[in-house]
Amino acid sequence: FRSGRAATHAQPWELERCGWQLRPRALTLSAFARLLLADLFVHGIGGAKYDEIMEDFIMALLGVPPGPACCVSATAYLPLPHADIRAADISAARHRSRDLRFNPQRHLRNVPAELPRERAELVRRATELRAMQPRDHAARSLVFQALQRLNAQMLAADPWRAAEYDQQVQTLEAQQRTDGVARDREYFYVLHLRETLQQLVAGVQSSMGI
Repeated sequence: FRSGRAATHAQPWELERCGWQLRPRALTLSAFARLLLADLFVHGIGGAKYDEIMEDFIMALLGVPPGPACCVSATAYLPLPHADIRAADISAARHRSRDLRFNPQRHLRNVPAELPRERAELVRRATELRAMQPRDHAARSLVFQALQRLNAQMLAADPWRAAEYDQQVQTLEAQQRTDGVARDREYFYVLHLRETLQQLVAGVQSSMGI
């Protein structure tokens, strides 16, 4: 078993001198390590559940409990550029884009003065119908359609504003996708900087009092 020799044996094992090489499968490798090599077997979150199966296997096959095991996980990010876009940032941008279309008077300045006044009157009429004549669907529909036409007129006075708001949403969504790649915690450890791994090991050793 070559991986154990470098850490604990100066000379090859007798099996190796006789030409034997151990290549156990995952289940038996884990069992071998826990029975013969480790005082404490450390697993990541992907293998800890799997090792519960190994414990049952050892007890059924040999009738002896394996050494103790623990599940350890840590997060280390690659040094990739990221913007740390929050879901709340995208939600706010989407709400702003939607609000522009339903309440353009809140976002536009260069519109004819009479349009906001007409819109305010239509809103007043819609509120009145909802309170006094809620079953008059035809009248309420006419007011709603008039509001839509007026909103479209106001948006036409500043046609680039909607495109600007939509672009902001698309930019944030693209940055969030990039963040997802940059902040993925599943990259293989050899891709990380040596300094990052050394700091991680030092932190674990400090927390364990080693």
